[in-house]
Parts: sequence; structure tokens; C-alpha cells
Amino acid sequence: MSQHKPTHKELPFGWVNDDPEYATRVPTVNFDFESVFQQLDGEAPVSLPPIPDPPSLLEILTPRELQHAYAVAQVILKRDSPQSRASRAAWRDPDKRRNRIAGIIRIAKNVDVQRKKSASLRRAWQTRDREIPRDRLTKLWRERRPELIAAIRVFTSRPEYRWRHSKLSRAQWADPAFRHKVISRLRTPEARQRNSMNLIRYFQEHPEARKKSSENTRACWRDPAYRKRNLDARKVTPTKIRRQRSARSRSMRAHWSNPLVRQRRMENLRLRGKSPEVRQKMAASMRHYWQTHDRQRLRDVMNRLWRERRSEFMIKLSFAGRDYHQSNPEARKQLAERARAMWRSPEHRRRYSQTIAARKKAILGPPLSQPRCKLRG
Repeated sequence: MSQHKPTHKELPFGWVNDDPEYATRVPTVNFDFESVFQQLDGEAPVSLPPIPDPPSLLEILTPRELQHAYAVAQVILKRDSPQSRASRAAWRDPDKRRNRIAGIIRIAKNVDVQRKKSASLRRAWQTRDREIPRDRLTKLWRERRPELIAAIRVFTSRPEYRWRHSKLSRAQWADPAFRHKVISRLRTPEARQRNSMNLIRYFQEHPEARKKSSENTRACWRDPAYRKRNLDARKVTPTKIRRQRSARSRSMRAHWSNPLVRQRRMENLRLRGKSPEVRQKMAASMRHYWQTHDRQRLRDVMNRLWRERRSEFMIKLSFAGRDYHQSNPEARKQLAERARAMWRSPEHRRRYSQTIAARKKAILGPPLSQPRCKLRG
């Protein structure tokens, strides 16, 4: 027996199932003029079937669509409220509008009010849903990006904006909590890596900006006061050395942990190593370094590190050499050829044998003299 399917004539108001298999519901908008005319003529009205309840919005919309629908409905109800209507009517009055703008400007100049407003906005941003305004701004930015960039540049280039922004920045920076939060956020390895990648990408896309930045840096270093101030700040102290080494080590580990950065740096180093000019410059630099620095002190430091962490260094060197030669078969062949060429030289073999003998003697000590035993006849 086939299932009876309701029609618009049988059910003039409410909801109709177009497809029972998928239960797709559409609203009925037809008007039953015949029933109305029968009631006006005094005829007996035709009994209509009960109107089914419309389905819940949870059955029609997804959670994401339902969230946006609630947000739109909230904005519509707020704009339709008596307070909103009265506020719009008052804003259309020129005198009231002028007085309100003057009061807003006067209050905005107060540093305490700015700090309280900033704290209130932070609390609101932490408690409210960020996805809705973020999606709205993302869509607007994609559609009108050139226009917005031009407007932002025009607005930020005005002297009054620069003065107001500078004053607000000084007021925020005077807050110890805000200062600590910004500094701790900027010193994280993730933030350093993100800023480095953004700067590299920007200079790659804008070569003229890179030249301009280089020229500005050279111009700053030509200034004696700037040069003296930076050189004084670079004076070496034991505490500063430890802090700089620790920060540099964390930054380098975070930088080299990125596979893309690691691959790009290795390719650049290989290309630079193949250039004769670069090799000559590096050789001259190393010779100058060893001539001007105390070799014995550097040798003592390296020997101390080798004695304390020899096993760790050996494991790292072993794994690094294995990975490098597995990924570079040509370098492995070149290293093997150089080793064979060195072992063909009698001088190298003699020097290597003497070095091994000296190391064994230093480790084991001089050979023990065995006593002679007299045999009794």
C-alpha cells in the first residue's frame, strides 16, 4: 500500500514533506482562497487537518549555522529595541551629536579610562565567542584588502593619530603586567621563529625593501653616537655571555627544528662551499682568527669539553655523519677518494702511526720490563 503524500491543497499552512526518504521539509506559503470564500458566503467551512508543529532549529541547522543565526537574531532584536531607536534618534540631532562626540574625546584622553577600557576589552575577548567576529573580519579582508590597506595607511600617517597612538603605547607600557606579558610573549621560540619567517618572506617578495633596510642600517652605523651606544651595549660580561649563549642556543634549536628551514640552510651552505671565493674568504678568516686569539685557551676549553662529554659528542657525530652521507652519496664518494689519496702518502701513514703510538703510550703508560728468571740446573 502506497503511503499517502499530503499536498498543498490538503495542508495549506505549516510544513510539507517533499521527499519521505530524506525527510526534507519546506514551508507551505499557498493561501486557501476557497475556504475563505466559503466562510464569507455562510457556507459550512471545510474541516482542515491539524497543523503539525514546525521542527526545531536543531534539526534543520548545524551547530555552526545555529550559532550564527542566534547572533544575527540578537543584533536584530537589539536594533529594534526602544533604547536603540531612541539612541539613533538622539544621534541624528546635530547638537546632541556634537556634545556626545566632545564628551567621548574628553574621556578618551584620560589614561585611567584607557587602561580600564583595555582591560574590559581583554575580558570581553576572552569570554565571548571569537569565531564569529574573526570570520566576519576574514571575509571582509579577503574581499576588500587593497581598499582597507590604503585606508589604514592614510589613517595611520596622520600626525594626530601618531601622537595619540604613541601616548596610548606609553600608558600601556607603564603597566607592569602588560609589559611582562608582551616581553614574555615576544621571547618565546615560537614567536622568534614566526617573526623570522615573516621577515624572510617579506624580503623575498620585496627586494627593494631589503635594499632600503640595508641602506638605513649603514646610515645608522655611520652616526658616531649610534655606533658608540651599540658598541657599549655589546661589551662582554660573564653574565651577559651566559644569557646570550642560552638565548642563542634556544633560538637555534627552534630554528633548526623546522624541516623547511633546515633544508634551505643546508642547500645554501653547500652552494656557498662550492664557490672558490667563499672558500678563500673562510680560510683567510680562520687564519686571522687563530693568529689573533689565544690558541692555548681555546684548546683547553675544547679538551675539557671533550673529556666531560666525549661519549655524547661521539654519538652525535656518528649519527650526524651517517645521516649526512646517506642523504649525500656524492659527498661520501669524495670523502672516500680523499681518504685513499691520503693513505697513499708515506708521510701521512708515518705521522698517523706516530700519533696512535703516542696516544697508546699516554693511556697505557710505558711498557713494563719483564724480569729474567734464572734456570737452575
